[in-house]
Amino acid sequence: MRLRFFISSHSRQKGFPLKTSRISEGILEHALSALTAWENDGVSLDDCLDELRAGDFPAKAAVASLLFEYFRHKYFLDSLLIKHARKGKVNQQMRLLVSLAAAQVFFQTGLPWQSAVNIAVDTAKRLRGPGGGSFVNAILRAYVRDDSFDRAHIPADCPPLLQERWTAAYGPERAAAILGQFASNPPISVRLRPGADVSLLTDCGPEPFDPDFDTAIAHVREVVEGLA
Repeated sequence: MRLRFFISSHSRQKGFPLKTSRISEGILEHALSALTAWENDGVSLDDCLDELRAGDFPAKAAVASLLFEYFRHKYFLDSLLIKHARKGKVNQQMRLLVSLAAAQVFFQTGLPWQSAVNIAVDTAKRLRGPGGGSFVNAILRAYVRDDSFDRAHIPADCPPLLQERWTAAYGPERAAAILGQFASNPPISVRLRPGADVSLLTDCGPEPFDPDFDTAIAHVREVVEGLA
């Protein structure tokens, strides 16, 4: 099943790269299209990413990153919408657009929140007219003013049942540490090919890490058995 990506106004003409503003708008609209297909057509996230990789949009990694942040914090984003708007009365397109823009505002540092709001408002105006732009602007700015949560420690989503079982199996402190890993970005790592000259990285000062795959597999097996 091919996804209906918004590429008509954002695809590159041959020899003419997209302007930065158009790329930012395209990132949001591609992610919106993928989420719409996920909700309406039962398309998996993997299918969305495969379709994205097959296209010629120049910012595929940014779209994938936005989708991951959305799903990583979906419960939090949904709760904000429920708090600041009547979810059942919100048009699906606007609901998803607001949540994606909120993911950019709270979880992506490469785009100032003011720019994320402006891009979302412009996109809403194109899709739903002036009323859509006003709605998105009001909701997102209400999110930004909301001081009922600590923006520096917004937890990643975790199914309540999994959280309960981890707490029972490992105790509150270790379970909290495990859950904290989901809310943190992994460190940058470099993998050398077999036979590569390790001395080439000496000047970079990387910290060597030799993963213990047997221990990791045993740990995963322990977790899975604990969930059975």
